[in-house]
Amino acid sequence: MIAAELLNWRNSTSSALSRSDFVLSLGLSPPQNSMESYGGHYGPDECSTLTEPEFASYFTSQNVAIAVGSLIGQKISLVTLGINNGWFDPIIQEKASIHYSFNNSYKAIISASQHTMYLDSYETYCLPLLKKCGEVTGTDEACEMAHHIYVVDMNVYDMRKGFNNPLPPKTYVAYLRRPEVAKAIGASGKFPFTECSDKLFSKFTKTGDNWICNWYGGLESAHAIVYDGAEELKKKRVSTYFVDGVPNGTFKGVENLSWMRVFEAGHHAPYYQLKLALQAFKLTMQRKAVFST
Repeated sequence: MIAAELLNWRNSTSSALSRSDFVLSLGLSPPQNSMESYGGHYGPDECSTLTEPEFASYFTSQNVAIAVGSLIGQKISLVTLGINNGWFDPIIQEKASIHYSFNNSYKAIISASQHTMYLDSYETYCLPLLKKCGEVTGTDEACEMAHHIYVVDMNVYDMRKGFNNPLPPKTYVAYLRRPEVAKAIGASGKFPFTECSDKLFSKFTKTGDNWICNWYGGLESAHAIVYDGAEELKKKRVSTYFVDGVPNGTFKGVENLSWMRVFEAGHHAPYYQLKLALQAFKLTMQRKAVFST
C-alpha cells in the first residue's frame, strides 16, 4: 500500500533481549537485523505466532545457551531490529486495511457503505477465522478463507499504480550478483543472489499471507507492543518528519521504540524516499532515536 511505515526496536541493554528491548526504524547498528514486510513475523519472534524461535529470539536463545555452557560458539548481541512495512498481526492489520481503504490521503478505494459492510463482515466472519488461524491447532483453510474475504481489486504494493507497475525496477538483482559487490557486503558469493521463489510464495498465499501492509496497521501494531513506554506512546501525538527541511513523513517514539510513516512511498519505501531512508538508517546505526533535520 502507499504511505509506508518504518518500525524499529533498539536494544537498551547488553543483556538478553525482550520485546521491550527493540526500536522500530529502517536501519540498525551492528550486530543488526533489518526486515521488510513479512519480517514483521520473522524478525522478533515475540511479535509472531510462530512456535519456533525466529531471528532475534533465536540469537538471544543461542546467547543464553553459550552463557550456560550448553553450546560452544560466539555470542551475537543484537543491537537493533528494523522493520519496513511489516506484517505483524493480521487481527490488527486486516481491520486497519478496511479503514485505510476508505480514508487515506490518496483516494478512496471503497465507499462509505462498503466500509460499514466490510467492518461488519470483519467482526462476523473474518475475526473468528483469524482467531482460529492463530491457534496452535489452526488450519491453512481457516487462514486462507479469512484473507479471501478481503481481497481488493488494486495493486497492493502501491495503490496509486496499476497491476503492471514496473517500480521498483529489478536492476538490483544483477547488481547484487556481481562478485565484487558480494565481497564488499561480506557475502560468500557461493550462492548468487536470487529473488523469492514463486513456488515458495504460493505456499504463503494458500495460508492467506499475501496482503501488503499500510501505515494504519503498522501504527496500531506499534501501539500493541507491551513495553515500559507503551501507554505514553499511545498518547503521544505524531510530529512531522523533516529531511533537510522538507516534510517527508510523520513519526513518534518513546524510550527505545520508534514508529515512522513515510509519505509518497509504496511498499518498498527506500526506493521512493531514499534520503529519508538513509537518514533514518544513519541515525539508528549511531544508536540514536530518529529525529528531523
